Amino acid sequence: MDELNEVIIRSKFDKYVTLEDRLEYIQRLEARGEIIKTSSVFTDCRDKKDNKFLNLAYDGKASCIITVIRIC
Repeated sequence: MDELNEVIIRSKFDKYVTLEDRLEYIQRLEARGEIIKTSSVFTDCRDKKDNKFLNLAYDGKASCIITVIRIC
């Protein structure tokens, strides 16, 4: 959340979404979201950076993982 708070206030996003709307998004996310502490250590992903999502899904007892593939 700290990183998201730092990034979301950057002026480069002003041309897309107002600062007010971005701050409201953070408030809604904090009100509805749940912090999951992870303890799993999966190493199954081809891209090592994606293992954190497996850890989160497992420790958060997710029933599925949804991904978006962008084809240009």
